Amino acid sequence: MTELNRIAAFEDGSEELKEFNQRFKNSLTDNKRSLAKFINTPPKFGFRDTYDSWYQQVSEMTKIKDFKKSIILKPQFEEIEKLLADGKN
Repeated sequence: MTELNRIAAFEDGSEELKEFNQRFKNSLTDNKRSLAKFINTPPKFGFRDTYDSWYQQVSEMTKIKDFKKSIILKPQFEEIEKLLADGKN
C-alpha cells in the first residue's frame, strides 16, 4: 500500500510520473505482443495436458460488457495508451 500511495502522489507531468508511465507502457507493449502471438496458437479444447491459457482469456473476456469483444483486448489497450499519453496521474 505504501508503494501505491507513493505512486498516486506523483504530480501531473512530473519526471517520476513520466518514468513510471514509460515503464508501464513498455510492459503494456510486451503484453500486447504476447496476446498477438497467443491468438495464433490453437486452443486444443478437449485435448489432454493442455494449458488453461485459452480458458483464462475467455474468462477475462466475459468481464467486458460490450457485445463485440476483442480476443487481444485492442480497445482496452487503446484506452490505457490514451490515459498514459495525457500525462495526468
